[in-house]
Amino acid sequence: MKQTKIVKSIVTILLASLPVACVEGQTPSKGPVILDGFTSVRTVNSGNPDNRLWKPYPQSIDPSWCDSVGTIAGGLMPVSAPSNLSCSGQLVDGNTGPGMANILFFPQNGGGWNWTSSCTVANGCSYAQAFATTVPNGTDWTKVNRLYFTMTTDRTNPRFSGDDNVGTFNVGYYVRSHDNSSSSNQGSHFYNYVNTGIYTGHTLYFVMNRKVQHNNTAAPTQLWSEDPEYTMCCWGQGDSTPVHWWDGETSFYLAAGVNIGAWTGNFNFGPFTLGTEQYAEPDDFVSALAGTYNGSNYEMVWSEPKLVPGGVNYHMYYSSTGSMHLNGLSSGTSGGVSRGWDGSGSSAYASVHWNSSNMAETTNMWVAIRPDIPIWSVTNTNPITIQTRKPYDQHWLHTGDQVTIANLCPNANGTRTVTVIDAFTVSLGVNGTCSYSGYTGTSSGTMTATSDTANFTEILIGPSGSLQTYSACDLNQDGVVNTLDVNLAVQQALGLASCTDLTGDGVCNVVDVQRVINAMNGGTCRVGT
Repeated sequence: MKQTKIVKSIVTILLASLPVACVEGQTPSKGPVILDGFTSVRTVNSGNPDNRLWKPYPQSIDPSWCDSVGTIAGGLMPVSAPSNLSCSGQLVDGNTGPGMANILFFPQNGGGWNWTSSCTVANGCSYAQAFATTVPNGTDWTKVNRLYFTMTTDRTNPRFSGDDNVGTFNVGYYVRSHDNSSSSNQGSHFYNYVNTGIYTGHTLYFVMNRKVQHNNTAAPTQLWSEDPEYTMCCWGQGDSTPVHWWDGETSFYLAAGVNIGAWTGNFNFGPFTLGTEQYAEPDDFVSALAGTYNGSNYEMVWSEPKLVPGGVNYHMYYSSTGSMHLNGLSSGTSGGVSRGWDGSGSSAYASVHWNSSNMAETTNMWVAIRPDIPIWSVTNTNPITIQTRKPYDQHWLHTGDQVTIANLCPNANGTRTVTVIDAFTVSLGVNGTCSYSGYTGTSSGTMTATSDTANFTEILIGPSGSLQTYSACDLNQDGVVNTLDVNLAVQQALGLASCTDLTGDGVCNVVDVQRVINAMNGGTCRVGT
């Protein structure tokens, strides 16, 4: 009884010491949000003769597209792109022919718009707030930063051999400000490019974040920050107020068959799920991910930041036994390194790929990607302070994280504990001269995180790969670490709820509570001793 009172007193002190803004007023995410589980055909209103949420771009508007959406049921959306239809296809990189393209998710909230005229309220169409009408109320869209989905096919098209990533598979998005007054404005048109292959009978797992590769009004060399319509507002028609990615979404679409020619055949898409990542994954350096088994080994592709001289270097790990965010990178096997491409050729779009050694396919395979983050400049020497490419590529670190500094200067190189100045700048906590001419290539300065459970990107290639991986500190698994998790940690420390042991010492106590509090306040969820 005395020990329980001591624990309760310490927990009370910890909670009382928190800033009020961190305890109250938070809107918990309902993640993962099942955008569409494909259990049946979903419609948006009864007045529209073609009111499906998912539909192909109609041939009556553009006869070059031949694909069609089949009957949605049983967790799958079948898409057919026959090769024998008489349509012209789209001319892309010299390739023509029918193919799977422009399958749209468009949750219109109007009455009868059927594609034959512009989108207006008068003819039953409105882009405003359309997206949010299809998902559960209470979702905090400012925190949603992941889209998960899967695809299988009866065709094989190996990955395009080049790293000039215009993308063999594209996801196009429209994002607009809430105060955009025109119902006919879709919003800013962004793209994720995924230079992936497809392999008969093997599921392809996609993870999209808020780092984009292209906007249809910008040059290929335009650099993008994460969540661009919020951080670089405004690119959309009539937009004037920053808006977070999924909070401003009006529609998105899937398109395939660019560099390697048209994708024809039959495709099955699995559920589309939205979620929130909580392990400080470096989204500016790893975006537009896809992973699969190709019949001989595991294959991963992703996009890196544009126009980094010499490309970014990535350390690869894999595990078939569990998430390395939970068990640690040390529980995985090193998969060597992969280096990106500097975009110095005909295009700035840079793709990175990795193949494991040849091995049998397993039920689940977790793949982790840790970048050597380029150091763009040294901004101070007392203490030594460094900066990534501001305002485009954040470092994704928290104060107290340890990093390895390489190729910068003798006074800075080695293992350092960072103090975060802003999203692009950290202090290394050491003084001294540090002559550095900037990032010019592969021998320039880099910063590599050392955490065993955070600061790397992970994808699950397996049956649960289209779902969200929860933070270990998200005790109730609602998609966000908040006061509900702190309260649950307190209950566990008092012995009133089953224990989720974050420290590995076999008990739940004040240390576990503190770790949940730290994660709620934006820190890394620490697991283990």
